[in-house]
Amino acid sequence: MQATTGRILASVAFGALALAACGGGDDSANTTTTTAPESAGPPACDELFTDGAVISNEQWAAGCTSDSGALVLAVSYGYDCGTAWSNDLGWGYGGRPFHAGASLPGLDVISVCGGE
Repeated sequence: MQATTGRILASVAFGALALAACGGGDDSANTTTTTAPESAGPPACDELFTDGAVISNEQWAAGCTSDSGALVLAVSYGYDCGTAWSNDLGWGYGGRPFHAGASLPGLDVISVCGGE
């Protein structure tokens, strides 16, 4: 009976070692690698900054891409009446209509806040 018990224990031990050898070790063969999709980047300037388009503060801050592929960024000015933004294409307040081809009117609060 001891011989049978010894064989059973040896078989169980061998089976455990075999499972450990097959399932253990380097998991690289079973690893799935995922990559995030490439960001589309800022939109084209001529699609975003059109006269009268309502542009959010987030869109202003993200900028746009010119026809040559250059990133066009805006400058912001904080006023009590809102945040005014301007770039080479025009100006506007976040969440309000864009004024294409126009310069930001003066940097004093009266002309900016009343200039829309």
